[in-house]
Amino acid sequence: MKVSVIIPVFNKGKYIQNILEDLHKQTLKDFECIVIDDGSTDCSGEICEQFVAIDKRFKVIHTSNNGASHARNLGIQISQGEYITFIDADDSVPKNYLEYLYEDLVHGGADLSICRMTKLWDSGARQSISLPANGTVSMAELLPNFSDFQKETGIYGYCCGKMFLKRLIGDVCFDETIHLAEDFDFFLKLYPKIKSICFTNKTEYFYLQEVENSSAIMDDKAIDYRTQLSINIRYKRFLEKENAYSGKNQFIVSQVLSNYVFFSLFYCSMNELKNCFWELQSICRLECIRTSGRNTFEKWILLLFRKKRYYLLKVSLQCYRWLRYWLRRK
Repeated sequence: MKVSVIIPVFNKGKYIQNILEDLHKQTLKDFECIVIDDGSTDCSGEICEQFVAIDKRFKVIHTSNNGASHARNLGIQISQGEYITFIDADDSVPKNYLEYLYEDLVHGGADLSICRMTKLWDSGARQSISLPANGTVSMAELLPNFSDFQKETGIYGYCCGKMFLKRLIGDVCFDETIHLAEDFDFFLKLYPKIKSICFTNKTEYFYLQEVENSSAIMDDKAIDYRTQLSINIRYKRFLEKENAYSGKNQFIVSQVLSNYVFFSLFYCSMNELKNCFWELQSICRLECIRTSGRNTFEKWILLLFRKKRYYLLKVSLQCYRWLRYWLRRK
C-alpha cells in the first residue's frame, strides 16, 4: 500500500463528512484512511462508520478521549502504507492532494514532501502560506534560513500538508502530554532523519481556523509555558546538532527561548514561583540561554532573573498583577 492517511476526530460532526468525501474522490487510489474517533460524543463516529460501509479503504477506530497525539500515535501503529500523511477532521483537500504529494515525494527522491497551505476562516477570509522553494531541496540547503522561514510561516511545524516515509519514524512518536505545538515537537524529532524535502505547488491543503475544539484556541493562562520552553530547547539542539545554530537561526531561537522564560515566570502562580524561578535558572545555565526583554517590564523582570533577585522579582510581579486587577475593576 502506498499511503496511510491518519485523521484524529473529536466532536467534528459538522466537518468530518466533507474531508472524508474529499478523500473518497482522490485521484490516487492506493491508500488507506485511518480515522481515530477520539471519544466523540456527537455524530462523528456514525458518519465515519458510513464511509467504512461504502469504501473499504476507510477504517475507523473508536477510543476513549485521550487527545489528538494519542490518536495519531495509534494511527501510526496500525498503518500499513509506505508513506504517512496526517489530516485534521475540519480541513479540506483537493482531489489531487495525495497524488501530487506522493508523486513529487517519490520522483524527487525526498524523505518528506510539503505542499502549499491556505488558511481559511468562516468569515471567508483566507491567507496563503508560501513555500521556501519549489522542488527537492537538501536539508543542508534549508537549514541556514530554517528559523527565519519557520517564524514567518510556521510551515515546518504544521502536522498537515506533509507526507513522509513511514520507515523514518522508528521510535519517534507524538508526546501525549503536550497539548500545544505537539506537531512541531514531533517533526523536530523527525527532521534529523530527513536528508531532503520536496516542496510542491501542484496541490494545497486548506486549513480551517478558529473552529470548535481547536487546540489553536487557548487562553494565555492555560498554556504550559515550561513545556513550550522545552520544545524550543529541542529546536535549539536540533540546529546545534546540524551546525546551524548561528546567524538568524541563533538570533530568532534565542529570543523565543527568552520569551518563554519570561512567560513561565509571568504566568506562574505565586505558590509555585520560587521553584519555577530556580528551575529556570538551572535550565538557562545548562542551555546557555541569554534572556532579553522586548519592553520595559519584560526587561526589568528578566534583569532581576539574571541577577537572581528572586524576592524583588516576586514583589514586582505581585505589584503588576494587583495594578492590572485594580485597573480592570475601574
